[in-house]
Amino acid sequence: MMIRLMMAALLALVVPAAAHAQDGPAFQHFRAGAAITLAPDKAYFLIRMPEESVSTKLQPVFLRKPSAAELAAYREAKLAAHSKAGKDAGPIASFDFEYTAATNLFQIENGKFLAKEGNDRLFLIAAEPGDYVFYGAGFNKFLWQCNCMGTVSFTAEAGKITDLGAILITLAWKPSGFPELAEDTGLGPKMRQDYAMFAVGVRLGTGKSGLAQLASLPVQPAEYHAVGAFREPARLLANRLAPIPGVLGYDKGAVIDLRTGKVVPKRF
Repeated sequence: MMIRLMMAALLALVVPAAAHAQDGPAFQHFRAGAAITLAPDKAYFLIRMPEESVSTKLQPVFLRKPSAAELAAYREAKLAAHSKAGKDAGPIASFDFEYTAATNLFQIENGKFLAKEGNDRLFLIAAEPGDYVFYGAGFNKFLWQCNCMGTVSFTAEAGKITDLGAILITLAWKPSGFPELAEDTGLGPKMRQDYAMFAVGVRLGTGKSGLAQLASLPVQPAEYHAVGAFREPARLLANRLAPIPGVLGYDKGAVIDLRTGKVVPKRF
């Protein structure tokens, strides 16, 4: 897998080229009937997806901010590869190379859910603790659409379940039954030309669930923070995460942190 350092993007993140999102030991889905024991060195995500969101076939993609050690190892490997490439390498800032020592882009698998509650599928994911960005929506483990024009971040603490709320995905050109997506849907045929544009949003979680499996476990609502626009060339389409009351807003394209009322700077 190709991984590069986005020097001007989200917090200097390591991102897989072609935005190839992974599932595996570092991002493990709990399935129906699984025994749930929280490991002290793992963080956990609780996510709801209404069936309308699932039916789009798109899957939420999250990006973890790499640790200082991961970034240092990446920079060292990049310098070595650049030196080995010689005169044809070009500027190191734009130099691309194979790097498989770290993965930090992850995708929810719509079929790997823990349970159903009414019209919702509930997902429980074990992941590495750290700071995450709701990066976009993928298809077949590739990034179909990034939230490049505005999104949110959150911290996932070790030994705790972070309730990310409900993730809402629907067609951008049609009116939606999700009131949270009212500003980002019903946009007409221009949103379905060469490739289909989707609207993506978040309904805030409460930290509560009717699942008996989670009743005695520490579940806390995600504390979301607005993230400014960023550049991601390895995607098909670029859009924004829909506004979230009290968290994320927009003013003529500028991302607004509704906690402070201030414009969030772009990441490029």
